[in-house]
Amino acid sequence: MATTTIKNMRILVRRDIAANWRNSNPTLLVGEQGYETDERGLKFGDGVTPWNELPYFMGLHAIDGGSPTMEFGEGPTDRWPHGDYS
Repeated sequence: MATTTIKNMRILVRRDIAANWRNSNPTLLVGEQGYETDERGLKFGDGVTPWNELPYFMGLHAIDGGSPTMEFGEGPTDRWPHGDYS
């Protein structure tokens, strides 16, 4: 399979303050990211779950030397990048 290199690309993440996310409660597209600019919360859409029901992204974690997997959680104290990833 051929590899294609794309130069000069900019990826923008949907962003707003936490209160606006909660009030509008949008459903993010599959893989679409939403970022809370004031509380620094990050969520990934699945195409069906409204914002208020999506868990927060907490980081990557590898188990037993395996490939990193994404971790998700709830609440303001464990939102990325504030969680304990030791």
